[in-house]
Amino acid sequence: MKTSLKPAIAFYYAIYVVTLIIAAIGSFYAPATPWVAADPAVVKTIYSLLILYLLISIPFSLKWLSNSSKKVKKLTDANEKIKRYRRNICIVLGITAFGLIASLLCFYLFKETSFIYMAGIEIIALLFCKPTEKKMIADLFTDEIDETTDQNTTPETDEPIEKNTKNE
Repeated sequence: MKTSLKPAIAFYYAIYVVTLIIAAIGSFYAPATPWVAADPAVVKTIYSLLILYLLISIPFSLKWLSNSSKKVKKLTDANEKIKRYRRNICIVLGITAFGLIASLLCFYLFKETSFIYMAGIEIIALLFCKPTEKKMIADLFTDEIDETTDQNTTPETDEPIEKNTKNE
């Protein structure tokens, strides 16, 4: 199953590579003064819009992924489940990466340190979105695993049925 998540994992690490490239280029070629001499009101407006994007996009994209995973879990074909899960995780990664890259670009354009803090928050959010095989199995196949492994246990105590009948 590891091969099924390779495109999503590659996209995840590509986001970090692009981030590092932007940071390297910005560090080496950024002048001491801002590239764009914008009015402070414009910078505050852009900052407010990015904060609003950050506050809305992260929780709603993670909630959307959770809800879509529940819908995908109901499918019967395992390949279709994995395909849709991979697409959904890439959408969430893209939404989060947009905020990260926009924050970094604004930092280097305006030389405003508050944009770097927003980029740090987006990087932490990306850690929660990392596609792994364990997470995929937990999101998509937990019901199937539970049905096959827990046939001889009771749902309340998770003890074998024989032990419960002896106590009564």
